[in-house]
Amino acid sequence: MPLYEYHCGECDVVIQAEFDIDGFPREIECSCGGIAKKIISRTSFNLSPWNESLRGEIDYAMTPQEKSERTVTKNHIPKNLKW
Repeated sequence: MPLYEYHCGECDVVIQAEFDIDGFPREIECSCGGIAKKIISRTSFNLSPWNESLRGEIDYAMTPQEKSERTVTKNHIPKNLKW
C-alpha cells in the first residue's frame, strides 16, 4: 500500500499514513484535534535486501529536521488510523 503524508496546521506536524491507492482521504483528523491535509512529498521506494547499505546513505542525505518530520510519535497519531 502507498504511504501518504499529511500536514497538520494546528500543531505543525507531518503524519505518515498507509491507505489504498484508490481510497486515500484528502484530509485526516490529527490527534491534536486539527485537520491534517494531504501534502505532496518526495517519492520513495523499497530497496531490495542486496542493497541494504544504501538506506544509510539515503538517511544521511536528509536533514535532521526532515528526519524528525517523518517520525510519527505516540502523541501525534491520528485518531482515525488503525495501527
